[in-house]
Amino acid sequence: MKRLYLFAAIMILFLCAPPVFGTSVHDNNVYFTGVHGFRFRMTGYHITDGQPWDGAHSHRDGHTGYITVRAGRHGSEDVASWFKDRADLAVATRTSVHWPDKLNFAIHGDLEITGPNGGSALCKGVAIGQGHTWSGYNNWWIGARSDVMKEVDGNRWLECKSRDGHCGGLILIYTDGSDTFPLRVHTCPPPSNNR
Repeated sequence: MKRLYLFAAIMILFLCAPPVFGTSVHDNNVYFTGVHGFRFRMTGYHITDGQPWDGAHSHRDGHTGYITVRAGRHGSEDVASWFKDRADLAVATRTSVHWPDKLNFAIHGDLEITGPNGGSALCKGVAIGQGHTWSGYNNWWIGARSDVMKEVDGNRWLECKSRDGHCGGLILIYTDGSDTFPLRVHTCPPPSNNR
């Protein structure tokens, strides 16, 4: 009889305990290679209900910029809709579809990239999100409105303004693996002081 009570007590504890799976914070990194300067200033974010959020920060290591998003990972259509509301075009890693059905989280803000010639381009209103592919990989999306992201013959790029008012630049976007966007940065050189 004591075993039956013990078993019943364990079952009650098990059934009443909140679930602990799927709600932990992860360091989610997305990489942008081919840059000489890199900064992302977040203006907004959206995450699946019930998932933890601990912020997003940009970093640079050599010619690689990256954003670390500290958040949980569980996809929802709500986050994908939030992303789509902020982008007319998008590029994704590890998929050939044009739009995400579900995203774990998405961030929105201004991306500043410095090219090899020292010129900087400021891409305003860029959306970046993490999803999940059917093959089991997390993948990343980057998108923007049509005044910032352009497309011709299936090729997509960011066309950004200058930070210093001189001229901006083109940032061609490629994909590599599940978490990397190799960039070809073509910025105007900074203005010369020798006039």
